[in-house]
Amino acid sequence: MVIATGVLLLGLTCTVWGLVGVRRDPRRLRPSVAILAGALVTVIGLAAVVSASGLLPRTLTVALVVIGGVVAVAYPVLTVLLVLNGVTMIRRERPTPAHLLSLTLGLGMTALPVLSLIAIHLRDTRSPAVAVLGWLVLVVGSVLGYLAFAFGAFLLGTFLYRRIGRRLPARYIVVLGAGLRGRQVSPLLARRLDRAAAEFRRQGGAGTIVPSGGRGDDEERTEASAMADYLRSEHGVPAAQIVPEDRARTTRENLTFSRALFTAPDARAIVVTSGYHVLRAAVLTRELRMRARVVGCRTVGYYLPSAYLREFAAVLWANRVMNVILASAFTALTVSVITLWR
Repeated sequence: MVIATGVLLLGLTCTVWGLVGVRRDPRRLRPSVAILAGALVTVIGLAAVVSASGLLPRTLTVALVVIGGVVAVAYPVLTVLLVLNGVTMIRRERPTPAHLLSLTLGLGMTALPVLSLIAIHLRDTRSPAVAVLGWLVLVVGSVLGYLAFAFGAFLLGTFLYRRIGRRLPARYIVVLGAGLRGRQVSPLLARRLDRAAAEFRRQGGAGTIVPSGGRGDDEERTEASAMADYLRSEHGVPAAQIVPEDRARTTRENLTFSRALFTAPDARAIVVTSGYHVLRAAVLTRELRMRARVVGCRTVGYYLPSAYLREFAAVLWANRVMNVILASAFTALTVSVITLWR
């Protein structure tokens, strides 16, 4: 009972620490990881307390039935939705690797249970190939478990960031580029500019808007020039209050090159982007020590799965060494526990 209570208190402490960390600075990923991990440890501790109190059989049965039912329904539903979303992305967007992420994940989730069923069906076969298949399924499942947890923490961090923070007047409003269609802004980029214009009006027309974006290899002009034209023609923003930044090719460059145009490096800024991109942009503003608040605009629903997966992949890659270490440790622990339990 003492150990079970200790685990429960550890989970609650970790959760509270994460919540305090988010409140202090929501531009970090670590607090959301702590909150999610703390919640999971709290559930484990609560289950341990119930077990130690002698109420395990009925409680455990109900819990297993509920969890099993949720997984049994959610996994295939999510798989189908990801595949359908991937098909929609192919039909409505250019078939780039980033736009195919939801389809790729959906097909991968389809393959895992199939391989698991094959391994279970052939488990009595004394074939090295079958043994390797079983271990492969276990390792892949463990890695997917780690990625699912990390993705959950990323989504939680995005959710919390968008709902925490005060609206303060800013000297600059930086709009991150998002690609053109011909010589015109794309619908996604137009929504960012609409949100920037709304922030500009909310401040009574004070401040300077910095549309940021260079010229891509497949674009006829710089994104910044197209964005400036849109702000002038569609929202009537005076040309004198628009300072285009036309060199950036990445989010980090958007922020770095835009700040170089500020009259003071520590000037307060609002950074406008799409909702799915808010947390990664906020993390970068913290790394660059910018006094900035990132706000997001609405994105069409079919675009979100691949967009969030792309953002998550970018965050993983930015912290790739740490994630490889943590994923390896989690996989080794999972394999060891299952092997000993068997």
